[in-house]
Amino acid sequence: MDAYASALLSDKGGPDATAGERSMIELATLARGCTMLVLAQAAAGSGIVGSRRGISVKGPNATRSLADADLAAALARFMAVETSALKAIGLERRAKPVKSLREVLLEAQARETAPASSDAEVRS
Repeated sequence: MDAYASALLSDKGGPDATAGERSMIELATLARGCTMLVLAQAAAGSGIVGSRRGISVKGPNATRSLADADLAAALARFMAVETSALKAIGLERRAKPVKSLREVLLEAQARETAPASSDAEVRS
């Protein structure tokens, strides 16, 4: 999870990220961690909660029974929280920088002259 948070922070300019952006990065990282826990449980058993197809969660006042549908809904919520946090910090797709015509022509010229010079070295 540290690598994920570090990558997001790097995308936002590292130390130049605002406190709000850092908070959203923390929220996105937490949601990603929760998503990974649910997915790991699904991979370990025959469903999200394993072969029993249900799980009991003890709370302070009652015990609640959860089924696959409950945890699948939780998975969807965690993923939605992560997506919302990423949108909030502005991680949108960016276009690649376009090379100028001059750069393209210089690269083409370099490719044309490179094989000719290596052919001359081979003949010598």
